[in-house]
Amino acid sequence: MIASHGKPKATQSGELELWDYPDRTADPVTGKTDHEAQVEFEGDRVANVTFIRV
Repeated sequence: MIASHGKPKATQSGELELWDYPDRTADPVTGKTDHEAQVEFEGDRVANVTFIRV
């Protein structure tokens, strides 16, 4: 993740680790920038990615 998208703006640790990436991803169909992408980690693997559009 860091190699392709850089360091996250914010992180949260707990049962799941969450990394927040504002304005760094885009919808491949429309080309519009996503407001935020939130990556959830379980251990050392990505468990889920949520893209937030405004």
